[in-house]
Amino acid sequence: MMRVVVIPALQPDTRLIRYAGALLKRDFAQVIVVDDGSGTDYAGIFDPLSAMPGVTVLRHAENRGKGAALKTAFRYLSENLKHPAVIVTADSDGQHAEADVAQVAQQLEQALPARAIALGTRDFSGENVPFKSRAGNRITTFCFRLACGVNLPDTQTGLRAFSSELLGEMLSIEGDRYEYEMRMLSYAAKNNIALLQCPIETVYENGNAGSHFHPVRDSARVYRALFGPVLKYAAASLAGTAVDLGAFFLLSTFVFRGESRPEVLAATALARLVSASANYLLNRHFVFRQGASYSVWRYAVLAVCTLLLSSEGVYQGAHLFPEAVTTLLKAVVDVLLFVVNYQLCRKWVFKAKARK
Repeated sequence: MMRVVVIPALQPDTRLIRYAGALLKRDFAQVIVVDDGSGTDYAGIFDPLSAMPGVTVLRHAENRGKGAALKTAFRYLSENLKHPAVIVTADSDGQHAEADVAQVAQQLEQALPARAIALGTRDFSGENVPFKSRAGNRITTFCFRLACGVNLPDTQTGLRAFSSELLGEMLSIEGDRYEYEMRMLSYAAKNNIALLQCPIETVYENGNAGSHFHPVRDSARVYRALFGPVLKYAAASLAGTAVDLGAFFLLSTFVFRGESRPEVLAATALARLVSASANYLLNRHFVFRQGASYSVWRYAVLAVCTLLLSSEGVYQGAHLFPEAVTTLLKAVVDVLLFVVNYQLCRKWVFKAKARK
């Protein structure tokens, strides 16, 4: 199977020319470099690259972001590849050694035909790793495990390999800047794509001065992409609560006007049925955007179990902490159930269908 390297580049130095040539000597059939709006001052780098046999240079008239640059290359490959290929993405700032690029490609080849993405995983415990890079990766690793249920020691690596069969899916992922790479990992965790870890050399030249990552702006994009589904799930839960209260008010005011226990119970049950239906539809079509017909029954089972666990948790908590406020106990129990329910909805109720 042929190998292709994709390198998004913004204002690179002359090392990129040597790097592309070295990759071609590593049995890579083609190197695709995307000039992401570097400007005319960098023609002395991109023009020699475009003249090299085996190198294709794609250009953006203005800077559009790393995600957009990757998708420009992916779109080019989807239109021009004649045979199946292993596609490797690498950075242009010297962080990925040629041997490591080849090693990641080889690990992906060994995993085929399984749906997988091989990740070049760095060791952040070394003294050469800048503090902000070490701290940032530890935070995103924890957050990714919390949001997606997968432990990845290096969530920020740009060295990745996947089969050309996944090109269509990679193009469907939202994001044009650094958040695109996080969305790619989240998409893989959600859609039964194995995330393989391949240890590579940890290189930070000049304190990673060649990076164009903006600590505040781009970090905000990354974490918004990572926690977007969780926030949507929370919004759907709040909307369900609002529907529940509104339906109970309407039913108790216009339908069950009495205050007897059967009438209150009927208004409560019907309101909960309406709000649960609304919450299910929001989760299926807005939060997770998938779910087979049987997901409604799984959701019903989860709703009943949640109701029973919530009441039991509050009951047991009141006996363990007799001086605690019952409402506070319920809030604690429901927050814990919220975290568990999100993972169950993602992995069980609205689990993505396996693709052949």
